[in-house]
Amino acid sequence: PYWGGTYGVRLIDEGGKISLNRADETLLRKVFETLGLSPDEQEEIVDAIIDWRDSDDLKRRNGAEDEYYAKLPEPYHAKNGPFDSVDELLQVRGITRDLFFGVRGRGLGSDEEPPIPLREVFSVFNRSANINVRTAPVAVLRVVLGGDEQAVDEIVTARDEDPSSVLGLIRAKVADQLLARRLVDRAPSRVAIEARAAMQNGRVQARVGAVVEIPEDGDGFHIDRWYDRLPAF
Repeated sequence: PYWGGTYGVRLIDEGGKISLNRADETLLRKVFETLGLSPDEQEEIVDAIIDWRDSDDLKRRNGAEDEYYAKLPEPYHAKNGPFDSVDELLQVRGITRDLFFGVRGRGLGSDEEPPIPLREVFSVFNRSANINVRTAPVAVLRVVLGGDEQAVDEIVTARDEDPSSVLGLIRAKVADQLLARRLVDRAPSRVAIEARAAMQNGRVQARVGAVVEIPEDGDGFHIDRWYDRLPAF
């Protein structure tokens, strides 16, 4: 509560998410496999993501370049460069709003299991191929653990009780050894901060945010990006 209204602040470690610009083909495919997509759908979306972010106009076998996007009702060019925002995924062929925002109805979005929103899985601010399991969102843990909800619950409980035990525990549960080596446990270095305020019974609202780099020596901080109107991180 604050002066007749309310405010809240949340911090999200971008290093706990999967790097949208650094994730390789295998890890991208694992994301969409966990979402319950068919092998053909996985191939099409993964190829389209890689075509979008690479620097050339060469279309991968199942990908999409300018030829595809130019034929859309509202045509545009393929990026041919790194993603600047996770929201940019919505421009990539095959990425629906249901996948991006996490809507029940397919794969892990069924009534029995929670959805996995892509906006909570990927980050453009994690500049490493590693994933920080100390702070990884539940959506990322579901991907890493292949949708094993029991294992996810075990990891979340262990992280709350004894954070130092999580890295060894989760690595033991990941069959893909390359992915297991990408899992790390470290202090956050890039943090998304979101602040919300509501006054007059919610009729007046404001949201601002920033992505902040925190040096290892803890000497100050650097703002990577400032948001006056927050998109989805």
